[in-house]
Amino acid sequence: MKQENNKKLGLALSGGGFRASFYHIGVLARLADLGLLRSVELISTVSGGSIIGALYYLHLKKLLEEKKDVEIKDEDYQKIVAKIEVDFLKAVQKNLRLRTFLNPVRNIKMILPNYSRSDHIGELYDKFLYRKVLDINNTHPIKMKELIIKPCCESNSFHPLKDNENRSAKVPILLINATILNNGHNWCFSASDMGETQIDQSRKKFDKNFRLKRIESYDDIYKHEDFELGVAVAASACVPGIFAPLAISDLYDEKVRLQLVDGGVHDNQGVRGLLDKRLNCTHFILSDASAQLKDEREPNVQISNVIKRSNGILADNLREQQLSNIIKEHSDNVALLHLKKGLPVKEVSYFDEKHNLKEESKLYNTEQPCETFGVNTDVQNLLSGIRTDLDSFSEVEAFSLMLNGYRISQYELDKINIKNFVTNTALKEERYQFFKIDSWISSPVIDSYYKNLLETASKRSFKAIRMNLLVKFITILLVVLICGTIISTFGSRFIYWANESVSKGQLLLMVLFLITLFIVYKRINFFSHRIFSVWFLINLLPFLLISLTGFIFIGLYLITFDRLFLYLGSFKVLEKVQIK
Repeated sequence: MKQENNKKLGLALSGGGFRASFYHIGVLARLADLGLLRSVELISTVSGGSIIGALYYLHLKKLLEEKKDVEIKDEDYQKIVAKIEVDFLKAVQKNLRLRTFLNPVRNIKMILPNYSRSDHIGELYDKFLYRKVLDINNTHPIKMKELIIKPCCESNSFHPLKDNENRSAKVPILLINATILNNGHNWCFSASDMGETQIDQSRKKFDKNFRLKRIESYDDIYKHEDFELGVAVAASACVPGIFAPLAISDLYDEKVRLQLVDGGVHDNQGVRGLLDKRLNCTHFILSDASAQLKDEREPNVQISNVIKRSNGILADNLREQQLSNIIKEHSDNVALLHLKKGLPVKEVSYFDEKHNLKEESKLYNTEQPCETFGVNTDVQNLLSGIRTDLDSFSEVEAFSLMLNGYRISQYELDKINIKNFVTNTALKEERYQFFKIDSWISSPVIDSYYKNLLETASKRSFKAIRMNLLVKFITILLVVLICGTIISTFGSRFIYWANESVSKGQLLLMVLFLITLFIVYKRINFFSHRIFSVWFLINLLPFLLISLTGFIFIGLYLITFDRLFLYLGSFKVLEKVQIK
């Protein structure tokens, strides 16, 4: 059944690391069960949304190129999501972020200005997620220009913007968003082109930063005609502070070396791509698993923390403004599926002139509570606090996020105009693996072990120690044994040094020496880029030593603590603990 020409459905997949990726899988699963995925004509992605959006797009490309439009069934979309659910979790549990440290050759290569850890994780995305989707025997990275979908039995001149109206199974346009560090603008990769997103006419009057001319075809450019999908996704998911900016050299004049960072810096919801007037979207599904600002009773006022908190406030304000604008403009044509859906808001009371509380602080609901869509309020709150990272995620974490996305979608999509796109009311729901976690996520009383797993999910490292007392005890015991061995080996020397007398003059000289050393280091560091020998000693030599030895410790962590974390967070262990 063809949709009316004036209706066009767009899907935005937000940033938020793998937390967002798993949440989006749940949203895709519900859209598949409703038969809505065939109607999506535009997919705008950011960061974690780009990782999963690109994977879904590749599977969809294979389907659309192998089957005629009339042969494509809604069940085909369900099968795609069911496969992604399994394959994606398997890839994530390899811990892609830490794997970027495992190859010493790649580590040394990062000395070069055009290669960083961001490029390396792009290679890992391709290897573990994308390369085999279209062809199981493929040994080469997927290129951006290879993403162009050529639907089965359609003309070679087919273009989604003008020819989708004649199809039931729409051919979507994929937009992978990043942020340009050079000028602060949005950068967008698509199958046919890449470059700055078009700026509104009104904004041109006050935005005086230089603009980078949009590249109309990959075949049009020097050196980068074979730009890889994995690298584009890595640029979109290049979280500041975790990954270095992704550099693209020899692309622009004026000695401009393009530096791309996470798309979430500019627009963490991917809304801007959907609002491009050339694409004419009328209905919007916004899957938002981005991190939202956390309340703090007493904010840390150290300068570094104030800067970090201020950036968080700016990002939160930008998110709220963007979402408010699209909801005001398009009203009931917008489905907002966010991770804090249904959570109550606390109103904190104040003290009166006699230092008595004016009234008790209270919680109040601004919308229907989480239980309305089958999720415990405490569970929903814990899920919204899961780390924004690209490390390993356990089965329990992944299943919970996916089911949460599914449940929120199930509730929201049933009460707005988007449900008018549904054409197959007889479609049966797929039994996805993440439904296993349903009794834990919906239980009125949260299971203690399950709660511990979700509380630990907010942490970035050594999660296994926090999950199990025995593991914590053994780890502490090992640390004590190692320290004891060091002390027993070098203890006599420590005692000898401790008994030596130190004069005030010696202490003063030591302090002066440290101050002088710090000043000299700063001066040397300033001139180090001009003098190779100084640069080598100050910057390159330490980097080489860490690169050639650090992978050993990372490897040990992956085969011990990381595997233990995955075991303790497996669904099988959760079931065993509940039975006991």
